[in-house]
Amino acid sequence: MAEENADLFSKLPEEILVSIITSFTMNEAARFSLVSRQCEVVWRYFPVLIFEDCKAKEKVWNSWDAIFEDRASFVRRVDRVLEKHLGTTIDELRITFDLERSWQSNVDKWVAFALDKQLKRLEHNFSTIYRGIYLPRYDGQLLNPPPKLTGFKSCLTSLCLRHVNVTDEFIDYLPHSCPLLEMLCIEGSSYLTRVTGALSVKQLEVYYCPKLKKINVSARKLHSFTLFGVFPVEVHIVDAPSLIKMSVGWGEILPHALDYLSDILSQLVYLKISLDLGLPIMVCASSLPHFLFNTVLT
Repeated sequence: MAEENADLFSKLPEEILVSIITSFTMNEAARFSLVSRQCEVVWRYFPVLIFEDCKAKEKVWNSWDAIFEDRASFVRRVDRVLEKHLGTTIDELRITFDLERSWQSNVDKWVAFALDKQLKRLEHNFSTIYRGIYLPRYDGQLLNPPPKLTGFKSCLTSLCLRHVNVTDEFIDYLPHSCPLLEMLCIEGSSYLTRVTGALSVKQLEVYYCPKLKKINVSARKLHSFTLFGVFPVEVHIVDAPSLIKMSVGWGEILPHALDYLSDILSQLVYLKISLDLGLPIMVCASSLPHFLFNTVLT
């Protein structure tokens, strides 16, 4: 039966095989490629490359002996897949694993490879997790953003950098290097102190950047804004007629952010507040069609 299936798939035109395989996840496509040699060749054109190993990531922090071995194994797997990739375009590259700065050159090479193939969506998540809890890293251990992200004009429409040392200067370069960018997410940067200037993004998310002091942007296309953190941040969003959705939460950041953003609350359709019950917050929500409190008792 397996041989009959292999013969069946080998007779399909390549464009049909590509259509079938690109509807799969990356792991499904890899398993499907075992059916026949022709399928094995076709899946190398797969446009969505997602590399994550949750089991190995948890294992790394349950066993110190596994750290170097599993990190090296993960990096070799990504290297091997990208070396065999034959497609001319890559729609998405997502890398989720516990990597630190010693692997910087490998990550830079992966991103440069994908950007050369007109990459549209890029996500890095290098968080450290131990028994289900995310742990902070020393500044010197965090990876930096790949230099090619600001080195030439890209086709990126979505950029998510979690636990990467994004700097103020990097944010300044983005409108020039990523003119098509619609979604920007930054989390856990130890270097970011401000997000300022004119942005063309439709969705902006900033999470737990401990040194962040100011967000001052004009964003005519901005549709959704999310800000989570602990310490106060001065927030000014101007010239944002499309902004209808906002999520804000935790710690001292909450009352300050809502105070700064009071002028635009009336235009929102959706407002979510994640509230530490130890902080008194008052919001007039009668005009909001969708208003949600998410409370945590501390």
